[in-house]
Amino acid sequence: PSDRCISSVKTWGESPRTVVHLHGGHNLQRYDGYPLYAYFPGESDEYVYWNKQRPATLWYHDHAIGISSKNVGAGLYGMYIIESEWEKHNLPKGEFEILLTVMSPYLTEKAQLWQNPSTTFEANGYHFVVNGKILPYLNVKRALYRFRLLNADLHRDIQIIFKKNGEHQIRVIAIGTDGGLLPAPKTTLELTIGGGERVDFIIDFQDLHEGDTVDFKDIFANIPIFAKMRDHRLLRCVVIDAPIDNPS
Repeated sequence: PSDRCISSVKTWGESPRTVVHLHGGHNLQRYDGYPLYAYFPGESDEYVYWNKQRPATLWYHDHAIGISSKNVGAGLYGMYIIESEWEKHNLPKGEFEILLTVMSPYLTEKAQLWQNPSTTFEANGYHFVVNGKILPYLNVKRALYRFRLLNADLHRDIQIIFKKNGEHQIRVIAIGTDGGLLPAPKTTLELTIGGGERVDFIIDFQDLHEGDTVDFKDIFANIPIFAKMRDHRLLRCVVIDAPIDNPS
């Protein structure tokens, strides 16, 4: 249901409505997605984003009053990239730049979205959904890959480790956060991302062999509050061929 403790909901009730908010954007108030600026079926609005800010991985999502968690849980969100010329020439791009959105919505046994009647939150379900898929895999070449990852969950932090062939933990290179690129790259064994946060990192697949796998696994799913999670894996990368000339 909608959040009934908000006065405006008494008037609008369950009426479908939306308004977009660019999370991390430096924009005029008129285009910030104020919750009461929501529009209804048949209506439209035009927003202007100047993109005059530090390059970074942003995201947009619904912000309508009393119903935003429900709308985001239904999929009204996505990434918004502001990129510098330096990045275009010095970091992996094209097929070597991968955008990942992570959520754990409530799903039925038929993998259909379930609206939990007891709460406005649509997260904290039994499975991670990455780019709309449960337990997806990604074929990768033996090259450097840049990953931009968004945790779109409303109240679940994730702490990701990276396991080669299900056994050996490997390091990745963290290069950016919500605010853009870090002052210097940082090699790490794990990445912690809160709800609504983004992280930007590099994985080097050059020394792996065809058939090797790298799993992204959430170790926060081991704590009691998230113990019902049926699989802690977000994504599996599968190495498919020989080394190539990397563009970075």
